Amino acid sequence: MPYFKFVLCLALSQFSCAAFATMYFAAFDRATGQTALVYSSSGGNFWQTLVKGKGLAGAQNYGLCKEATPRIFFEQGLSAPEVVARVKAQCDAADYHAYRFLAVTPDGNIDYVIGRDGCSIPDCGARRGENFVVTGGGLQPGVLDAAVAAYEAQDPKLTFTCRLYGTLTSLYASGGQINDFVGASITVDNPARPALLHVQTDIFDGGGQQDLLQNLKAQLLANGEACDSVSN
Repeated sequence: MPYFKFVLCLALSQFSCAAFATMYFAAFDRATGQTALVYSSSGGNFWQTLVKGKGLAGAQNYGLCKEATPRIFFEQGLSAPEVVARVKAQCDAADYHAYRFLAVTPDGNIDYVIGRDGCSIPDCGARRGENFVVTGGGLQPGVLDAAVAAYEAQDPKLTFTCRLYGTLTSLYASGGQINDFVGASITVDNPARPALLHVQTDIFDGGGQQDLLQNLKAQLLANGEACDSVSN
């Protein structure tokens, strides 16, 4: 539950709480109409809302307030800015502010909100690129900017999914997080497919960050996405 990590951090020193590193990025591919949400964290909490054909979202820091209902908003057909605004209103009403939230919808909209207390850790915030937004915290300086640059530097000949995987690979190679990531996922909503493509792994599937990437790559291959030209 979202509050577990919050209580844990209250019991520890401020330095210990700052050691968590989390990153989400969302993207939209105008050529194919695909949307995507990519996650990696040293906390390993997969706080995600994934609704086929409606929207993808992820929460960071201590997760959303228990009153938040992003799935309902997606199912109502709301666009990302509307979903984000309504989730913020719900958490404001609950006087809960220790979160970051990112959403993308099939209309190409990507939006985010950072609660009042959602950025009390190093290199925390958000950056926008073209059809791309990254949010995160607990990172080494410059990682958020590097994420935008890594995505924009991907080979346009690669599939959308492999470009996302390549971006994640570049960020892992940079060593930009404070602690090693222990969980990662890639979710792609392709209008041409009947179901979401979702691959997910954590540290228990392997022995380290390299294993996270290899596990994701193997799962992508099993789903018809051969990202062999992306090294890790």
